Amino acid sequence: MLGIELGPAAIAAVVGAIFVGALIQASLGPGAGLVVAPVLELVASNQLPQVLIASTLALSVVIAIRERSALRPAGLAWLIVGAVPGALAGLVLVRRISGPALQFLFAAIAADAQSFVASGVLIRSIQRPEFQTG
Repeated sequence: MLGIELGPAAIAAVVGAIFVGALIQASLGPGAGLVVAPVLELVASNQLPQVLIASTLALSVVIAIRERSALRPAGLAWLIVGAVPGALAGLVLVRRISGPALQFLFAAIAADAQSFVASGVLIRSIQRPEFQTG
């Protein structure tokens, strides 16, 4: 239907990664993309952006509904303002870099982010931490 041909093992790996990533993100904050993206890169790299965006967006909506009493509209606006330039920069990178160079860059960024989160280092935030997060 969608032109995706994955075997049962690949589908199980992707679903498992989404499940584990969702557990981590729902518990700690970051995590879904850091777990799902490397697995998708290995089994279905041509579907990486679509599956990653759809799964993390769905997870974010569910978490926002569950935590709606803690949402601050001003903070949400700053998250969106911060996310737009980041998404545009990512789009430019993906358009200009391809093949093994993009895979290496992606793997390096994911490994760096995972090690930073695991290190437990806290960074003093500026006045708008939501902008940084976005």
